[in-house]
Amino acid sequence: MNKGDSIEKIQKFIGEHEMSWTHSQADEAFLRLYRVDEYPTYFLLDKEGRIVSNTMRPGEEMYKKIEQMLGI
Repeated sequence: MNKGDSIEKIQKFIGEHEMSWTHSQADEAFLRLYRVDEYPTYFLLDKEGRIVSNTMRPGEEMYKKIEQMLGI
């Protein structure tokens, strides 16, 4: 999927890949505000819903940060 894809193409992809989580389509203002430079972009949020990171990828660094946030 690419940010220029039609909503129909995106919905088809979501259905074919059984992606049951919430999806949204962002406009250019959103992409700039949240610094979405590539896909996928992962947002790590704290318990208040504030963005802690949008540059981490699933892996050791992210898991360590989550453990730190949870006090594990």
